[in-house]
Amino acid sequence: MKKIICIAFLLFNCSNAISDNKKTHGLGVPLTSNEMNAISKIKEMVLEFIGKSRTIEPPFSFTAILNIDSTDVTLLPYYDFDTAIFYKDPSPEKILESLVVSNDLYFAISKDGCLEYSMLAKRKEDAWILSRFSENWGIL
Repeated sequence: MKKIICIAFLLFNCSNAISDNKKTHGLGVPLTSNEMNAISKIKEMVLEFIGKSRTIEPPFSFTAILNIDSTDVTLLPYYDFDTAIFYKDPSPEKILESLVVSNDLYFAISKDGCLEYSMLAKRKEDAWILSRFSENWGIL
């Protein structure tokens, strides 16, 4: 009986899925000064690269990063798997203990309530660099 109630509960909750064109409703919290600094450093890196480039028009990813001020930026939780912790005493319980908060910053960028793209910023010495950029991130 308990299993039937659990299954019914899951089915009921899954049937009420958000169906408003993948709209985001106030994701996340305001960015800290460190996160804003990372975004500004990435913008500077992109501007420097575009200045050295000989293309007439920059690719979409660079244009999107330069126009990031007109979008909603949310920091997503991002974890690293510490194999040293896990392999000291491997067990299923150690999997969660082995996840540590990453020093990298993973951003979700949305415009007009729809997810547009994501980007991963990594710290290299004293500078932030763009490590990963995923276009059409909100389209499944």
